[in-house]
Amino acid sequence: MKIIYKLIAGYIIFILLIWFVGFMGIKGIRNSLQNSIIKRSQLLTNKIIDDIDKDIYSKIEIFEAYCNDLTLIDFIRQSNKDFSKFDNVEDYIDNKDKEWTSAPKERITPFMDKLLKNRLSTELKELTNFYAERYGYTVFGEVFVTNKYGANIAQTGKTSDYKQNDELWWNNAKEKGIYVENVKFDDSANMFSINIAIPVKGENDSFLGAIKVVLNIQGVIESIKKIEQNVLETDRNLFMFKLIANDGRLIYQTKEFEILNEVSAPSDFLKFSKSGNILKTIDRGGKQVKVLCTYCKSEGYKTFKGLGWIIILEQDTNEIFSSEKKVKNGILIILAIVTFVAILISIFIVLAQKKAQNKIVKEKEKAEYASKAKSLFLAHMSHELRTPLNSILGFSQLLAMDMDKTLTNIQTENVDRINASGTHLLKLIDEILDLSRIEADDIQLSFENVSLYKLTQDVLVFTTPFKVKHGIQIINEITKDNDVLVKADKTRLKQVILNFVTNAIKYNSKNGTITISLQTAADNRARYSVKDTGAGIPADKHAELFEPFNRLDADKTEIRGIGLGLAIAKKLTTLMNGSIGMDSAVGKGSCFYIELPISETITKPENLPADKIKHDSTGELKRDLVILHIEDNQVNQEVVSQMLGNRENINLIIANDAETGIKLAIEHNPDLILMDMHLPGMSGLEAFKQLQRNNETRNIPVIAISANAMQDDIKKALDAGFKSYLTKPASMSNILKEIDKFTVGG
Repeated sequence: MKIIYKLIAGYIIFILLIWFVGFMGIKGIRNSLQNSIIKRSQLLTNKIIDDIDKDIYSKIEIFEAYCNDLTLIDFIRQSNKDFSKFDNVEDYIDNKDKEWTSAPKERITPFMDKLLKNRLSTELKELTNFYAERYGYTVFGEVFVTNKYGANIAQTGKTSDYKQNDELWWNNAKEKGIYVENVKFDDSANMFSINIAIPVKGENDSFLGAIKVVLNIQGVIESIKKIEQNVLETDRNLFMFKLIANDGRLIYQTKEFEILNEVSAPSDFLKFSKSGNILKTIDRGGKQVKVLCTYCKSEGYKTFKGLGWIIILEQDTNEIFSSEKKVKNGILIILAIVTFVAILISIFIVLAQKKAQNKIVKEKEKAEYASKAKSLFLAHMSHELRTPLNSILGFSQLLAMDMDKTLTNIQTENVDRINASGTHLLKLIDEILDLSRIEADDIQLSFENVSLYKLTQDVLVFTTPFKVKHGIQIINEITKDNDVLVKADKTRLKQVILNFVTNAIKYNSKNGTITISLQTAADNRARYSVKDTGAGIPADKHAELFEPFNRLDADKTEIRGIGLGLAIAKKLTTLMNGSIGMDSAVGKGSCFYIELPISETITKPENLPADKIKHDSTGELKRDLVILHIEDNQVNQEVVSQMLGNRENINLIIANDAETGIKLAIEHNPDLILMDMHLPGMSGLEAFKQLQRNNETRNIPVIAISANAMQDDIKKALDAGFKSYLTKPASMSNILKEIDKFTVGG
């Protein structure tokens, strides 16, 4: 690099460093100051609401202690005893209540006067007067006592009615204990207050009566005003307070509360958490002003559960954050001096970056084009190879059935060789496609709970002919008793295990042994192992074992393969959140294993109900089935025709193109349609969509049989509504199995 470029780079770094330091300085100062102010505001609102809760609790505590006074308890007991002598207590209370409420408001009847002057009333008045003198205002606007029948038996002043057992506060005190009502205007006490109801209990927690205390909220307001005054002495016109009840009613406010008009109604604060902040821009006389709104919700103190009141504090951030702006402006002036030079240097950087970016874009487009070309090539080659393979394997399977027993032993062996070679070629095609999909991140997995015992049984059934041919003994140590479920894609997991077992068969010694076992590994994972008694793998070759197309000199032997099986197995295991490994030594055989997470739940597969399958005594379907085969390739038509010709109960209709197939489907209403996807003119997918739009054909199940084996093609067909998707060359057993699945029982 030239010296001039180094100087420019160093200068740019220096300028950026200055900007970074300046920016971080501004940010740090702003955050520190704002956090300090917000914290102070939050502490202030918390203190106010806590003081309110503590004040209310202290008043409750006074009368809660008074309810244990023996004089009070004896007085109430005597009243209850006197009332129990009445023939009808309720009638007595109702009559006295009518007499009480019908008297003029200013009149004190002899009966009222007797209650107001009895011993307990006198004691209550002395108590309320004591607290009035102590606090300098009427703390308790009214206090009265009822017996267990709900009748007043003592009071500090004339109550609005005599009967109390129909009041909410009285019933709550009786049934639930201490009850505190929300703030309201009390007619008897002539003040805004909180009603407190406290039960008086006797032996065995029995209900003797209740005390009602009308608590003046003037003390609450005074406590707010006191804090407010202290704050305003140093920050005048910066603070505004608002106290609202839990139903949104206003209890107190300093002055016009602006933020509530811009942010939300007071009641909207009720759905917030206990405390928090809102920073909002409001319009104040045509000027945009930022306002910080801090709030705190009452949640009670000790046994007092709180009334859900909210204190809200509003502050003008233009004033409280003014010191931040001064520091910020000073730093910005310094940064502005170097801005011009930085811009000039940035121009050169941008030009250089643009040139480099154009190069990167071109390289990316080139890579994307190559990737698309590769995918198109693979899709085309897969289709072109599978089409003739479908004919080869289809006819070889038909010949292998030898229904008329006309083939000689040599001919039968030749047919088996054709079928084996075709199957091997198909496996190579599938492996190459699998590897390309994995490398292109174009493979989709369907996770479910998979039984390793059942999966092993499936694999062993499939590998039985191979082990017999090679004289291999397989010892399966996985039973129902030690079975576990793992979370995996069943098809892909079977592919991995099948690769392990087939490799163990191919590379084993003559008449060797394979042991399949299962252990529980660390972190709730299952280790599935396949061990053989083969020649083993040298230690210096272990690192190359999972590389694509690397067969470790096995290509010099007669064992078939291209070296993709283990590479694909490793990639699939990783995609299933598992790990793969091996242990091997020359002369001691090899052990390949995978580890997968064990499932925590069991999902039972749904089985086809038995009453849906109807067979006669020979096992064949009872009624004739009509199957429509839409296929343009005559060889493929012939394969399917001969394949189904062995079943007497199937009527096969063939269409060479999609348009003819749709007409035949409407005309014959078949039980099942076999649809090739690559048709001349209209594609199989478009033909399916037209069948779905027709009321007469929309319910006919359609199975796709196509040489298009790319994952996108399969997903697109299944998402559209195809019942199944078979890739060519499809085995005869798979085709017949799918046909039985969608046609049994009519």
